[in-house]
Amino acid sequence: MFFAIIIQIFNKAKTPKIIIFSSLSVFVIISIFACFYGNLTRSIYYNGQGYLSNDWKNSETIAVIKQYPESTKIYTNEPCAVYLRADKNPTMLPSKYNIYTKRINENYEKQIEKMLMEIKQNNGLIAFFDLGWGYLANEKEFLLKYNLKLIKDTYDGALYEIP
Repeated sequence: MFFAIIIQIFNKAKTPKIIIFSSLSVFVIISIFACFYGNLTRSIYYNGQGYLSNDWKNSETIAVIKQYPESTKIYTNEPCAVYLRADKNPTMLPSKYNIYTKRINENYEKQIEKMLMEIKQNNGLIAFFDLGWGYLANEKEFLLKYNLKLIKDTYDGALYEIP
C-alpha cells in the first residue's frame, strides 16, 4: 500500500523537485524502519525472546526449582517457564476467572483448598514469579489468606511450602 502510493507520486510528478523529495522521503522512512528492526533483531539475537531470553535463563527461582526432585509437586503462576526452563512438570495455580469469557471461577476457593492439601500431603511447593499470569492467584493474595512458609525469596519470585 505504502509503495503503491509512492509509485503514484513518481508517475504524477511533473518536476524534478517532487521526484527528489519523494525519493528522500522513501529513503528516510526505510532507514528509520531498518534502524528500529535492526536494533530489535540484534537484541533478540543476543538476549533471546520469551522463555528463551536471558531473564529466564538466569532466573534464580528457576535455579532453585531445578534442585528439587522430579517427584516434587509444584504449583506455579508460570507453568510454561517451569516446564521449559526447569524441566519439571508443574501444575498451574487455580484461575480466578475464565480468560476467554471473563466469568468468575465459582470453584476457585475449593480448588485452592484442594491444591493446598495436595502440597501439604506431598511435600510440594508453590512457586510465585513476579511476572506471573494475571488471571491466577498472586503471592500477596496467598500471604493474606493462607498460612505459607517461605522457602526462598528470590529476585524474580518466591517459593513457599505449607507448614
